[in-house]
Amino acid sequence: MNDVIKVHDLPAIGRYAKSIQQFSKEVEAAASETERQFNSKTGNGNDEALALVAFFERLNILQNLVFHRYPKYMENFASSVSHFESSVSGAGFDKEAWTSGSGMQDLVKKLTDEGSDSQLYAIKDTIKHLQELFDRATSALGIENESLEATKQAAEGGLASSKDSRQKTHNQIQTSHDTFNATLFEVMSDLMGMSKDIEEAEAKLAVAPDVVLASIVNKTLTSDKAYYLDAVQTKADAEIMTVILSEGDDKKEFFTKLANVKTKDSSLEVSQIIVERLMYEVNHPKEDGSVPNLSIFMEVLTQRDQESVKDYSLRLSAASEATGGAYKVQADDIMPKFPPQGSPREAYDEYFKKKNSKEVRKALLSLNNKVEWYEKLNSLFMYTAINEMGEGKPQTLQEPKINGGYETKIYPSLQKAFFHKDSFKLTKGKDGKGFSFSVTQTLPGIKKVKADIIDEKTDLNIQGNIDKIKDLTLEKTMLFPKTVANTMKDLAKLYAPAGVLIGIVETGMSEDKDIKKLIDSGETVSSSKIWNDTPVDKYTSKAEGALNISKNIYDYFDKKEKYDKEIKNLKNDSEAEFWQYGGTSFKEEGAKSNSRYVSPSFDVEAYLKQRDLEKNGLRTYIAETAMKNGEDPYIALQNFSKAVNKSKASGAYDAELKELLSGEGDRDYQIETIPFNKLFSGLKDAESSINGGNNYENGSSYFTRDSYRNWSYLDYVTGVGQGGS
Repeated sequence: MNDVIKVHDLPAIGRYAKSIQQFSKEVEAAASETERQFNSKTGNGNDEALALVAFFERLNILQNLVFHRYPKYMENFASSVSHFESSVSGAGFDKEAWTSGSGMQDLVKKLTDEGSDSQLYAIKDTIKHLQELFDRATSALGIENESLEATKQAAEGGLASSKDSRQKTHNQIQTSHDTFNATLFEVMSDLMGMSKDIEEAEAKLAVAPDVVLASIVNKTLTSDKAYYLDAVQTKADAEIMTVILSEGDDKKEFFTKLANVKTKDSSLEVSQIIVERLMYEVNHPKEDGSVPNLSIFMEVLTQRDQESVKDYSLRLSAASEATGGAYKVQADDIMPKFPPQGSPREAYDEYFKKKNSKEVRKALLSLNNKVEWYEKLNSLFMYTAINEMGEGKPQTLQEPKINGGYETKIYPSLQKAFFHKDSFKLTKGKDGKGFSFSVTQTLPGIKKVKADIIDEKTDLNIQGNIDKIKDLTLEKTMLFPKTVANTMKDLAKLYAPAGVLIGIVETGMSEDKDIKKLIDSGETVSSSKIWNDTPVDKYTSKAEGALNISKNIYDYFDKKEKYDKEIKNLKNDSEAEFWQYGGTSFKEEGAKSNSRYVSPSFDVEAYLKQRDLEKNGLRTYIAETAMKNGEDPYIALQNFSKAVNKSKASGAYDAELKELLSGEGDRDYQIETIPFNKLFSGLKDAESSINGGNNYENGSSYFTRDSYRNWSYLDYVTGVGQGGS
């Protein structure tokens, strides 16, 4: 809080409060004249009716915000301003007011302090000397003494009264100021949210009602896709959504338009919808594996200028990460819970039976396959950005004119890189699945065509492009700002007599058809990741720069790339589900190089291993390692628990890490909060401490850092994003 409180124009504050209250009443008056409930008369439950009902629900939500909630926000704000004005006016001020906490303390000292520079001291000292003079005078004159005590008390009382009066005034202003500040945060939060909602509402109005209705009729917009409307948050979103909802039978025209949309200022949610649409094409290839509509999209996209290609591809990459990550976390719900400490032997038997059941494996393989395909799309979009696809900047030259002087001429760039039309195919073999395609690159005097591939074994040359990848990844994190900019300007716009709210009402209700606007915004699925420097050691050097330490520590650990024999048998009865979710199976063999992936966001196995450590410490690893060695996991867990309890904190193996690794107690850990260096060093220190002395009385320890590093939580799901091996 600022020590000095200044009020320059109390009447203006009062007028400001009244104008806000008046505007609030105008909105409510408009509501009483224009508000209506949208209801569908088609009750047969078909797809069109359900989509229409979902659309109407969103209209009613927006109306409730505009007509009821927002006026209350403004009314609360006006009341807060008005209360502040009346409180300061009640302190006796009519226009300007000023007070200061430290100034008030100085004033108290100057009035009533016992120090030599206070007015009280000066009065007492003066009266003391006067009293001495009076005493001498009365004694000499032989008259009765004249006491100045009453005068002194009156002076002291006057000073105290002045102090109290000034203190009261200060307290009144300070209290009203504090009260105003206390309510202001809540009110401003409401108003800032209101400002953001209004921006989104304006954007939603930019999607024409006839486009929405037509998309419902042609079944592009079905009830289960009502979130398409939720995604619109900016004017750029509205333009993109208009294209998406206008999809017709001519797929070449549609994907050409979709590839040419302007993406600057568009939201992550709309980018995710585009990725979903492209994923549908990937899941429905032709019999020969070709994906013609993906080919059209990527070829048209890379005919644009390099800057817009980079912006679009990075947004789609971020969207692929967000959606893939959202699927990835669902794996946690599929897995059974590991029994807590003290559970009977039967609980562990049941756990391992369920974890290794065909049903759980099949569900995880299906989910992992979805995540892997989002990884392939992400790699494709990052490939596009890394290789600077698109057309370079035009050349601007100053050329001499015939009559003298120079003129500016602009020539098209001779630098281009684009995907070939109709070149995208899906590949599948024992070593991987993904995309194959052709790329043309032209430089001055040079033109080369190359075939390339993105699949489980693809090398995107991360090591050679590490700096570029870091820059692009950081750039991705800045594409989707969530803060409200220029808040005061937005708020001022809201208070205008012909404010945005009234504009929404008039625009939304005045023309034909009741359907004029769309909905509240949806939630962000994922947060962006920022690159961190990685420690260089024998375990992490292969993944240097390609992973995020604080977010996914196990992406550093080398994991074997293998398929269990049993899973190869499983593959036969779930071919489409395992290899190509929702698509057609076909064969194309051919080994590729070791894996290198751009993002760690798609590793289902690493995610489950991290969650297992957070929930169970090393207990799952200890039990499974014992079983692998032909030992009793139940006894191994008992021995491990005793050894951990006897171990002493040492080095990076502190009390926090000891509790984490033990798997005991109330579990509420987030490994992201533990620095990678601490965890990695702590595992080594824990190995020495837990295995030292006589901690293991009835058996040997199975725990070493290297053993845990190599342990696979799911040996039948190798995952992607492994950081190279």
